[in-house]
Amino acid sequence: MPTRIAWLCSAEIADGPKVKAGASAEVNAYALVEGQVPAAAAPADGGAPGTLTLELQPSDDAADLRAFTLTASRYAPSLTWTVRTADGTAGAENVPLDAGVFLFGGPLGALLRVAPQEIVFTNTGDQPVDVHVLIGRVTGS
Repeated sequence: MPTRIAWLCSAEIADGPKVKAGASAEVNAYALVEGQVPAAAAPADGGAPGTLTLELQPSDDAADLRAFTLTASRYAPSLTWTVRTADGTAGAENVPLDAGVFLFGGPLGALLRVAPQEIVFTNTGDQPVDVHVLIGRVTGS
């Protein structure tokens, strides 16, 4: 059964322009996936980055995606993300999560380059980070 997903975004420059946009669309399925990306190991322990892989959606068609949002408890260039298919084909790779990501509409597959079935986070910082991914898609595949 379809449900509606709505979005509203705004950007404002102090004493300058203001831009607002918003809409809603029907989606057949959605998911909120959350987890904690561990901090990097201490240098004495090898300094390896913390990693987290989350499963996002079963669809293998990038055209199904209509909403992709990514937020975190803290933002830093030391936290990156990569989307990939279930067979490991990477799309958008090693993107720094230095701000929230909000993507809506039909061309998301072209932006992410694959149907995001998994998202892999890498944290080279010294603090764990909670991450939240909300996705919506239009087919039941």
